[in-house]
Amino acid sequence: MDSKRIWSLVAASALMAAGGSVSVQAASDCRLAERYISLARERQAAAETLEAESLLKQAIEACPSYEALQSLGELQAQSTKRADQAHAVDSFVSADELAPTDRDRARTRFQYANLLRRDGDTQNAYQLIHDAQRLDPKDPEIAQLSSQIERQIQNPSQERIMRGAGPSLYKPLRTVATGTDAGIHAGAAAPPPAH
Repeated sequence: MDSKRIWSLVAASALMAAGGSVSVQAASDCRLAERYISLARERQAAAETLEAESLLKQAIEACPSYEALQSLGELQAQSTKRADQAHAVDSFVSADELAPTDRDRARTRFQYANLLRRDGDTQNAYQLIHDAQRLDPKDPEIAQLSSQIERQIQNPSQERIMRGAGPSLYKPLRTVATGTDAGIHAGAAAPPPAH
């Protein structure tokens, strides 16, 4: 065997070994992330939200996943601080992109819509909840929030009008709604007609 061929084989073996160590490292990082998520759930159950948030951020840093992003979004959405709510929106947008199933994507859009509804942005909330219903039509919580948002759009209170006039937390989703109306972009639903 000539020396060029030997060096080629050595180089190929080294590359394969490096690739294998990268995938082993990635798997290890994802197992660590799962542990962080589990610990975050324990901290949240103990009402230690700051610790839970920190653990979820570590999980995302180690291995970004739907569950970590969704859990962080739900946790941050509970805050009364606008900055936390804005971070929740970022988490929901990223979680929606990684959602493994229509049901998971519906969960994300439901939580995102609920945050926007509380913030007074019923138009964007309606678009999101409409998509969530299409993705998981049998979920009673989604159906209930959809009815509530429709009522608020059709009969807005003065307070909601004032809150809705301010800057919105809304950021567009990067994924396409699937389910029964595949191919329709997230947020493409028109609001119901006002009576």
